[in-house]
Order: sequence, then C-alpha cells, then structure tokens
Amino acid sequence: VQAIHGGRPVTPLALTLSLCERETAQSFISRLAKRNGLNFAQDFCADMGIKWSDVTRGSPIAMREFARLADVDFDLLLRFAVRKRDAGHYAINGQTLTSGTLARQSIRFCPHCLIEDTQKCGSLGRFDRVEWQLLSFRFCPKHKICLCALPTNSYPLSPYDFWQRVDRNWGYIKRCTDDAKAIQIEPVFEEYLKHRLLGHQDRTWADKTELDIICRFTERLGIVLEFGPKANPKDLTIPDLVRATAIGFEVVKLGPKGLHAAFETIRLASCSTAKGYHSDFGALSRWLALVDHNETRYRPVLRIFSDFVFKKYAVDRGHVLFGQKCPKRQVHNLTSAAKALNLNRPRMTKFATAMGIGENHHEIGISIDTNKHGPLIEEFARCVTSTIVKERLGLSYEMVDRFFRSGLLMPRFNLPKLAPVFHPDDIT
Repeated sequence: VQAIHGGRPVTPLALTLSLCERETAQSFISRLAKRNGLNFAQDFCADMGIKWSDVTRGSPIAMREFARLADVDFDLLLRFAVRKRDAGHYAINGQTLTSGTLARQSIRFCPHCLIEDTQKCGSLGRFDRVEWQLLSFRFCPKHKICLCALPTNSYPLSPYDFWQRVDRNWGYIKRCTDDAKAIQIEPVFEEYLKHRLLGHQDRTWADKTELDIICRFTERLGIVLEFGPKANPKDLTIPDLVRATAIGFEVVKLGPKGLHAAFETIRLASCSTAKGYHSDFGALSRWLALVDHNETRYRPVLRIFSDFVFKKYAVDRGHVLFGQKCPKRQVHNLTSAAKALNLNRPRMTKFATAMGIGENHHEIGISIDTNKHGPLIEEFARCVTSTIVKERLGLSYEMVDRFFRSGLLMPRFNLPKLAPVFHPDDIT
C-alpha cells in the first residue's frame, strides 16, 4: 500500500512502464492505468489525485506528477502531450495546431504498426504515435497504407483513452489489416511532419511557417494541382488526399519560386468561364479567404499568394486581397483597361488583338501586362481620329486624306479593323 499525501501517492508506482518512442502523453497514461489494473484512465487519474481532463489538456503540472509516479523523464512525457492553449488552438512540442488540423477525439492508427507492437511487447505495448494526431498525416511511411480510424466510442469510456479503445476494438483493427491496400507514394510529406513534431527545423520557407498552416496550405494546393479548381476536399477519398498532399508538398518544399511556378501552372491550365483567381484556384482560394487575415502567422502564405494575384490578375491599386493591399496595378483586363483609358471595350479589344499585346488563354479572357504594355495602350488612348484632326487643323476631309496619302500626316496606329488614329503631338 502506497503512502498517501494530499490525496496523491508519495512514492513512485510499483507497476510502471517505459515511454515508447514518439508516444503521446495520454497514450502512456492510458497504458499505465491498465498496467495498474484499472479499466478506465479517468478512474486511475482519480485514484492518483489528478484530473483526467488535466491530462487531456496537456497540463505540465499533471505531466510532472505522472512523470514522478511512473519514474519517467518529465521533459520526454511533456514533449508529446497535446497541450491546449485556448479555444481551438493547441501545441505539440512547440508546434501550433488547431482543431481543424488535430485529431482530438478520433483515434487514428496504422493497423500493421499496432499488430507489430503486440507481437513485440504484448497488448500493453500498443501505443499512440504523436504523428497520428495530425489530420494531414494520413499515410504510414513504414507500411505504405492509409491510416484507419476507430469507431466512435461510447460513455463511460473516454475518447482519449487510447489503450482501452484499441483493446475493445481489437477485432476491428485486425480486419483493417486485411482491407489495407498499399499505395506507391514516397512518404516525403509524412516524414516532414514527423521531422517537425520532433522539433527539427532546416529554416526553409516551410519551416518558417507554422505547422497547422503548412498542413492546410499543402493539402489545398495539392488538391488544385491534382484534381483541378472545382474539386471539393470533402468529396475526395483518403487515398486521393494522400496523393494531393504529396504533390502539394513537392512544391511547398521548393519555397517561393516553386510556389509561383505552380501558381502559374494552375492559372494557365484553368478552363473556367468566370476568369479570375477565385475560379482558377478553387479550394486554395476559398481556404485563404476564410482564414483570419489579421493573424500575423498566416502572413507568409497570404503574402505569397496575393503577390502572385497582383502580378497576374486585374487588381487595381489599393485593393485589399486576403488582408494584403495591392501596391500598384500590374495587369489590365479589357474592361478595366477600357474604363481606365476612357475607351469603349470593343475598340480596346480590337487594339489589343491587332497589337498582340494580350494573353488570351482558352479564348476566355485577355489580360494585359501593364509593366510591358502600359505606355503603349496609354499612347493609343491619347490618339484621335481623322475627324478630330480635321476640326483641329480646320481642314476638309479631302485635305486630311490628301496629307495622309502623301505622308505629310502620319498615323500613330494604322491597324486592321480600326480606322487610322493620330497622336496629338503629330498634328500640332
């Protein structure tokens, strides 16, 4: 019988376990409860004078007490505890996660990993890996299969009680091994997620961006690259999402240059009849529109995407996109160019087509690079017709035509399907 002080045992437990590599804190305490003969982790915590809710929130005080009771290293136990910061925000080993990127009440697993745990160390050897907590971690790098999820648990079993939930669904888990099909994808993204959770960083662009943002950004970018802008993430299968994130990460790991190249690939491939960045970038644009643009941690992805949009789409100076203000217009479409230069759109269309200065993808819409062609279209906009020349010079149409034919009056632009136009500087 252990001595009790203040409702808690004074000495370490006689029956304990060792922490497994990359094991979550709640998994360890769940196993420890079973090791000491308890069927519910929350009952075990109550016997130890510690709140189970403090364990599931990753309380350092609770972790320190269990480290003492189990005679394990406190820092190692706390390292992979899922620590709640505030509503919707969590952290694992210093990495920020949200309720949208973290599997809180759902237990996800690789069935082959759990079978191997059992074969090596018996049923008490089954443990929860920290990377399984990430919703974006869908693929086991070792066994090349998609992760599975346990059926929803029922009261009084806690959704966080890993060992008990696994044990009570052991038959289901073994059936999962029969149904699992290998996918031939290199697990580069999954290895990166493990790398980040272990606290390793290479100071690349991805490493400088918080983990939950990289997870969502990589997934949405990959979905658009692989399945197009009309794809809805909710309609995709787990293998589809595994392939999408693998493709997305191949781009993300290249940093800004790789991302801009991928964005351009998406733009050029778009067949949308509603030409614009929202229709071209689908799931990625929708996600970026919904995030909190005032949160500075989103700034890396918001800035890199908005910079591309400002460079390639008709966005006016001062327009705010995803919290980023456009410093200057870099692209005109035919409508915006005609409006800015006080021309009618058909005339602007004929001029751009005749001069070959607009990009026309899939015959959907023409865009004009103002950095390259801005001065040219401004010059055209200043030009006047022969009627204005006649009025300014006080000449008849016949005399204007005679000057034109003789070369004494040269049009600045004489293009197919457009009447010759003259620059004011040439007729003064």
